[in-house]
Amino acid sequence: MPIFSHKFSGLFLGKRKAKPQPLVIEDELETFTMKNPETDKYFSGEIDLPFGKVDIMLEPDGTETGTAQKALQHFHSFVPNAADWDARIKQSAADEFAEKDGTIETWGSCESDSEGETISKEAFMRRIAMNFICFY
Repeated sequence: MPIFSHKFSGLFLGKRKAKPQPLVIEDELETFTMKNPETDKYFSGEIDLPFGKVDIMLEPDGTETGTAQKALQHFHSFVPNAADWDARIKQSAADEFAEKDGTIETWGSCESDSEGETISKEAFMRRIAMNFICFY
């Protein structure tokens, strides 16, 4: 007696579901791709800014549109002012983490038993980097 009857064998021998095609947004500043629209939630790309290479993610406008116009508008308003935004975000982070005396205590390394150190706000701002931005 066969393990599978002929009634069910077609389920296993049938065609596989076609792999979804990537969605692509060609923009004058960058190309953004959603590699698998069935599982991915954002369009992604990468751009060189004055302070370095940054991964960019754009939230889609809706579930069926394949566009991200609102996020692209925010991205385009950010890019010309990227250096200013970088400085403002670093300053805000330094202000948030600074003690009353203006110093910031860093954490030690996870790979070693090293202790953290106390650094100035300026040193902290030089050490941090904006390398990922998500636009909605």
